[in-house]
Amino acid sequence: MDLALPRLRAHATAMLLVASAALTIAAAVGPHANHTALVVRLATCGLVGLCAVVTWRAGERFGDVTLGGLVLLVTILVTLSATVSRASASNDVMLFFLPAVFAACFLRAQLALCTLIVCCAAYGWLVSRQLSTGASLLWWTSATIVFGSAAATVSVLRHQLTGALTELDGLARCDPLTGLLNRRGFDQRLEQELERCARTNETCAVLMCDLDCFKSINDLHGHAVGDAVLKRVASDLLSGVRAFDTVARIGGEEIALLLVGCDCDSAMTVAERLRQEVGRLQETGPGVAISIGVADSSLASRPSELMAYADRALYDAKRAGRDRVCKASAPPALVLVA
Repeated sequence: MDLALPRLRAHATAMLLVASAALTIAAAVGPHANHTALVVRLATCGLVGLCAVVTWRAGERFGDVTLGGLVLLVTILVTLSATVSRASASNDVMLFFLPAVFAACFLRAQLALCTLIVCCAAYGWLVSRQLSTGASLLWWTSATIVFGSAAATVSVLRHQLTGALTELDGLARCDPLTGLLNRRGFDQRLEQELERCARTNETCAVLMCDLDCFKSINDLHGHAVGDAVLKRVASDLLSGVRAFDTVARIGGEEIALLLVGCDCDSAMTVAERLRQEVGRLQETGPGVAISIGVADSSLASRPSELMAYADRALYDAKRAGRDRVCKASAPPALVLVA
């Protein structure tokens, strides 16, 4: 997802450049074509085509300003090339329509507005050289209305689509029962935090939590009560950590926590406090206990490995009698005997 939009935007920019080049050639080949106009437009197309190739291959790394600069460059080049030909105003209108719509679709609002103004101004200057004052004003007004309406429509659709995609992304990363992140969201957050720890030499910790004998709660009291217990435990765990820590439901009754800036010893203290807090829920509902496995990033630098350490510590807590906290340990080093 993160890489798809830059790639789409880069390829769309490259196609815009190619389309502008094709329209520039088409406008020069007509009943009013002349040799000078064709040469100028071919040179323009060559430069635009080169920009298109570079953008297609490396445009994912371009920012809004660079892409906006390319669009403005295309607009200026096609305007200059159009002035040396005798093409009609209707032949050149698409040269300015495409950049305006593209900017509204892919660039931020300020750059899109600048591109729209430049396109309208360039087209107005072009038609003023080709037509009488009255005719040029009519053509320019019509084109400005079309450019503005199309850009506004695309901007509104883009805003609505962005909102819908944001909402869908949130739903895709959220557990509907507890409101916590799901496994996908937790994995993304853990990967980001481990990358940050690698840059800053800090430590983070993962807590793997599992409700003990949760199946018996469902069997004795029903799934509705089981869901209520699970939501209550999730709320308790969430309120028991800091705002910048992460809590996620990664399985049926499994909940994972990511503690930022915590080593294993500090995380053990937090885990024990959380275990005791969850145990207090017995006073207001079915008896519930929780087992917790703790591991920190000093043991592993990859998300899957760190999760495996925490998972093994959780199973150690289960085998030791449940309702307890266990710390992961590094596997013993191999000793070579001569």
